[in-house]
Amino acid sequence: MSTTALARASKKPARTRAPERFADAGNLYGIENWGKGFFSVSDDGNLLVHPTKENHRFVDLKSVVDDVALRGISTPVVIRFPQILDQAVKELNEAFLHAIKEYDYDGVFRGVFPIKVNQKKVVVREIIQSGRKYGYGLEAGSKPELIAALSQDLG
Repeated sequence: MSTTALARASKKPARTRAPERFADAGNLYGIENWGKGFFSVSDDGNLLVHPTKENHRFVDLKSVVDDVALRGISTPVVIRFPQILDQAVKELNEAFLHAIKEYDYDGVFRGVFPIKVNQKKVVVREIIQSGRKYGYGLEAGSKPELIAALSQDLG
């Protein structure tokens, strides 16, 4: 088989997506079980990210991936939404504050982020920035993690 014939044979036609199945996508993938209001499925069947949980503010992930591909960057790619980290830190701390008030607990909650979960500077910095108002800290379980934690500005 010639190279031209191979090239033509390897090109697959675009999949047609049945619009009636888009409504089922959210249920099929259980988005309400893990999405926490940050994710939904568009009318076109694409995964949407709502970084602030506001329905009118979203990012169409397929559009982002398509745009990245047009720039010559191939998948996989990491797409970060710092607003989601910020919201997670906020919700965790506010839940503890609510429970402390509800049960008249005399102690305080001091949340910490275990660095072993994710050592990426951009993630650790966002956790520190989001947790600063709550007195959030970092947890290090090894000497390298301690060095990484000490190198951060927690003030």
